Amino acid sequence: MTDIVQSFNTYFASVFTQEDTNTIPKPVNIFVNSEDRKLTDVTHTQQAIDMELAKLGIDKAASPDGLSPRLLL
Repeated sequence: MTDIVQSFNTYFASVFTQEDTNTIPKPVNIFVNSEDRKLTDVTHTQQAIDMELAKLGIDKAASPDGLSPRLLL
């Protein structure tokens, strides 16, 4: 088992590349001095939320935050 793990480690270490973080563009703040573009009046109805939750497949994997769809239903 250790040989398999070491083989995976060797492979992934050989294909890994370090990205230059200096070339990543800085995000633009689109809400500076622009009160009319802010999301301030977002409303949701219980019916709309129930409809979206009903679309979840309970047999699917958990979300990135680790919540299972079964928990939400």
